[in-house]
Amino acid sequence: MNLSVICKLIAQKSSTAIHDQGVSKAVIMGGVPPFLLKTEDNPEGVNGSVFEGIKKAVASDRYAFFTEFYKNFYNTDQLLGKRVSEEVVKASWQG
Repeated sequence: MNLSVICKLIAQKSSTAIHDQGVSKAVIMGGVPPFLLKTEDNPEGVNGSVFEGIKKAVASDRYAFFTEFYKNFYNTDQLLGKRVSEEVVKASWQG
C-alpha cells in the first residue's frame, strides 16, 4: 500500500473502529516532499538556479548557511527570546 491509500483508510474508519482493531495511533514517518523545481509540467515551480545557489552555499560554509537559514525560518529578529530560544535554533541543525 502506498501512503495515500493508508491515509485514506485511516480517515475513512472511525477512531473507535480503528482502536477496536488494536491500532491506537498512526504516524506518517516520512511524507513525500512537494516537487519544487520549475519544469515544463510544473511552470509555477522554483528556478533551478535557486537550488544551485543553496548547494553552493552549503558546500562553501555549511554552518554559516544553516545559521542564516534558521534565523529566517524562525523569524528570530522578532521571535527570539519570546517564542523561540537560541537553543531551539541551534538544535535544529547541530546534532
